[in-house]
Parts: sequence; C-alpha cells; structure tokens
Amino acid sequence: DEVNQEAAKIIPPATDNKLIVYTGPEKSDFKIPSADELVMMAENASKTEIKPYEEKAVASSLMEKAPAPGKITGEKTNAELGTTELTLSNGVKVILKPTDFKNDQVVMTASRFGGQYNVDPKDRFNAEFASTVVTQMGVGQFSPVDLRKVLAGKNATVAPRIGNVSETLNGQSSAVDVEAMLQLTYLYFTQPRQDAELFNSFVTKQQALYQNMVSDPQFTFQDSLLRILYKNHPWAPKVPKAETFAQINQQRAFEIYKDRFGNANGFTFVIVGKFDVPTLKPLLATYLGSLPSTGKPSTYKDVGLRPAKGPLKKEVKKGTEPKSFVRLIWNGEAPYSDEEQFKVQALTELMNIKIIETLREDMSGVYGAGMGGSLNKFPYNNYAISISIPCGPENVDKLVAAALAEIDKVKTAGPTEADLNKVKETWKQQYLVNVKDNNFWARQLIQSVELGSNPIGILTYEKKVDALTPKDIKETAAKYLDTKKFVQVVLNPEN
Repeated sequence: DEVNQEAAKIIPPATDNKLIVYTGPEKSDFKIPSADELVMMAENASKTEIKPYEEKAVASSLMEKAPAPGKITGEKTNAELGTTELTLSNGVKVILKPTDFKNDQVVMTASRFGGQYNVDPKDRFNAEFASTVVTQMGVGQFSPVDLRKVLAGKNATVAPRIGNVSETLNGQSSAVDVEAMLQLTYLYFTQPRQDAELFNSFVTKQQALYQNMVSDPQFTFQDSLLRILYKNHPWAPKVPKAETFAQINQQRAFEIYKDRFGNANGFTFVIVGKFDVPTLKPLLATYLGSLPSTGKPSTYKDVGLRPAKGPLKKEVKKGTEPKSFVRLIWNGEAPYSDEEQFKVQALTELMNIKIIETLREDMSGVYGAGMGGSLNKFPYNNYAISISIPCGPENVDKLVAAALAEIDKVKTAGPTEADLNKVKETWKQQYLVNVKDNNFWARQLIQSVELGSNPIGILTYEKKVDALTPKDIKETAAKYLDTKKFVQVVLNPEN
C-alpha cells in the first residue's frame, strides 16, 4: 500500500496514461527541458506521419563484371609443405596450401612491409584509423549494411589493416564462396567508399565509448605507463580517448588508405583450406593479378621510437578500491633470430609456471600473474619482456621481490628438468592440435615470409622442442633479465 501511494504521487492519473522520463548529462551549460516542453515534444512526435519502412534495392552481386585478369608468371611447389607458390604479373605472390582439416573453410592472410610510420607524424591518427574508417564506410557501391545484404547466404569476410610497419589483410570464406572473398579483396584495394554520415556516426560512437573510460584506474594506468616508457615521442603509442577521434579527418584518412593499398606490388597472399589449386588459379589471376601496381617497392620506416630502460620506478595513483597492479618491464636492442626468439618464448613459459607456483599457490598473493615477451625484428632488432601482477596494495613489494627471486634462481641454477618438461609437453600437445588447423598454417606461412625464415621449420617443431635444455633457459634468462635494471610501474589507489 505504501509503495502504491508513493507511485500515485509520481505517476500521472490513469486517464492521462502518459509518463515521460528524461535523462541527460550533468552539465552546467546544458539546458534541461521543462515539463511543458517535454509534453510538447511527445505530442508533436505522436502527430508525425511515419511511413512504412522501404527496403533499399541492392545489387544482387558484388561486382557487375570481373576485372581484366593479370597473368601467372611463375609457379613452384614445395612437396614437403604441400604448398604451391604463384608469382603474378603485378608483383603479387600467392602461397597456396590445400587441406582437408575442415571441409568448408578457406583462410586467407596477406602482408607487405609499409605501414603508418611512412606517414608524417601530424597525420598519425588519420593513419592509425584509416583502415577502420574505410571498413565503417564500405566498398564499391555498398555500405556495411548493404554488404551484409548482398552477401546474405554467403560466408565471406575480408578486413584490411594498416599497422606500424606493414599493411595486412585477413579473410575467410566457405569452400564455395572463395570468389566472393577475392572480390571483396579486389574492392578493398580498388574501390574504398566514402560516406560522411557513416564516418560521423563512427566518430560519435567512439567518443561516447571512450568518454567515461578515463575514470577507470586501469585506463589511467595504461595511459601513464605508455607516457613513462615513450615520453613525448610523436609516434609514442597512445590509449585512445574521446578527443582522439575528433582529430581524424575523413578525407585525409581516406587518402592515406588509398596510398597504402593503391599499389599491391610486394604483397604476399597465403590461402589455406579446402580448395582445388587448378580451379583456384583463374580466380587468383582475375582478382589478385589485376590489383593496381606501380611497380614501386614498399618498405617500412624506423622512426626512432625506443622505450625507456631501467632502472626506473614509477607509481600511478588512481581509484579508491584497495587494488594495485604491477608491471615489470625489460627491454632493449638485441639481434633477432628464430632460434633466439624460440628460447625467449620458452623462458617466458617456464617463468609463468614458477611465478604462478610462488605468487599464487605458495604466497596466496594473486589470482593470476604472468610473464610474456618476445624478440622483434622490425622496425629494429629488439626484445621486450614483462611481468604483470594484480594484487592488493599491501602485497606489492613482497610479490615483486618474490618474482625477482624466481628469476635469479633460473639465472643462477637454471630450471629443473621437470619444469622444462612441463613446457615441452604442453607445446608438443598444442602443436599436434595446431598442425590440423588452417589458421595456424596461414599464420606460420605468412610469418616465414615476413621474417625471411625457412617455413620447413613448421614441420620440425617437435625436434626443436626436444632439443631445448635447461642450459638454454639459464643463458637466455641471464642475457635478457637483469634484476637490477628494469622498469617498474605500480598502480595504487589514491588513498
């Protein structure tokens, strides 16, 4: 009865049968509509004539006619890997690996050196979001909504991307929709679409999405971490903020996209899955062999971006909950090799075991913590390894000390055979799953092209795992993990 009495005070009588609830931002310069104005809005809306929805007529196919095909100028096979490599007349290469892993899946990935760093730093946000902006506006005569309609009943997707040092493109289709996937690829290279309304909608949505993130302690931590590592370098990585999207210019982002994808020379495409090579060749000549090519080579640029090195300790204060987050970082220049990268990965996997055992199981200080890292070849030879520790503020110092102690143990005595064997067995079991996966083969083959490595290593992975020794891990830890020289950034609550 009491609830009903209160409701009767707030809700208008049943004869009126109308309740208007208004929500809006708390801003001093924002005019809140009066009750009369709200009623007038509602009444005007109720008088508006609403016409039935009319379905827009959309073309029945992606392309009215196929482009004039290019030529296949070279072909070679690798019997061990089961691959065929084609060279096309416009400087594009295609690596094909037919499989029977899935009877209705074809995976495509493509890559070429180039990327955002070739653009003037004043255009960094235009370059960073160029490919995203294009995918929001569509290709050819099709908006993203129209694309979904014309592709109804088909399974084909393609997504271009401009990274820091490369342009990439990823796609996937069913076995019967490979041509649709290749047509989409052709359109993303040759007919990116401009649409001011869709562009503005994208910007508005992103601004709304990121507007309230600044109050999240993790957002502030990540933003501060990047500032500490890279200071004011014009190409320093940045966490997107609402104001970031206001700096994107539709026309300039579109021009950068067309510049990077307007010349396909140097691209390598890898296609893996259920297909017949002789049947696929004419489609490749038609849709990939006809891609525009100036013959001009594309390469990446080293802009001199280097992270800060240790010893360096910083604290970030944000939030009121008793939660802290620790990041320990080792980085620097180091010669790249596939073998050395393999050892670094083994080291981080083994350290994950020890960190979890000590920090979670023995000390009960965390639910999850871990190490990750890699060697990188581009734009310069370097390494980056880090440990992440979420914990309570009272445990920060002792958990950091415990993690460093585990590193020192491995550097001094090396890992036990038992711990190393855990890593080996996990890797070999995962490998047996991976070699039956189309995406795995696509990733490995394109990486071998990017790194200039021998792809036959995909088949000898288990031997490489078996050859790892505790001595390898010990030496790798000593080389990269100096427990006196690292960057430590800690997020603590404000009080």
